[in-house]
Amino acid sequence: MQWILCVILCVTSPLAVAMDGFGATLQIYTRFHTYVGKPQWLLMIYDADHGQMVPYLFDIHRGDNMWTAFTYSHDYEIVASTLQISTYQSNYNRFVQYTVNDFCHLETHGVPLQGESMYIIITGDLTLDASNVSCQISRY
Repeated sequence: MQWILCVILCVTSPLAVAMDGFGATLQIYTRFHTYVGKPQWLLMIYDADHGQMVPYLFDIHRGDNMWTAFTYSHDYEIVASTLQISTYQSNYNRFVQYTVNDFCHLETHGVPLQGESMYIIITGDLTLDASNVSCQISRY
């Protein structure tokens, strides 16, 4: 009888932790007219309640994309929003990486966000010049 209770507790206790729920949601939509190279966007979210860093890596393969990033706590910070574009330079027969830090000005710079979800729409031409992109951010 005790081993049955042990099995039940071992099976259901991870579910209790998993049912902690989501804190906030970041809904991201892109509508790029054009893009160069192979862009990747790294979004690092720090879960202040659990002391965990949650990375999201988005590969951009087409102009229209939809992604969702979840926070698992009420208090969180966006530690990094880094866009990296890899391009091939045929003249030199090499790949070159360009980095845009604080892409869309999402980084919170140590200021925690408390239960704020975001709806992010990114439009324009994704080139090596980050000013060709428009970021519209709605917080709710």
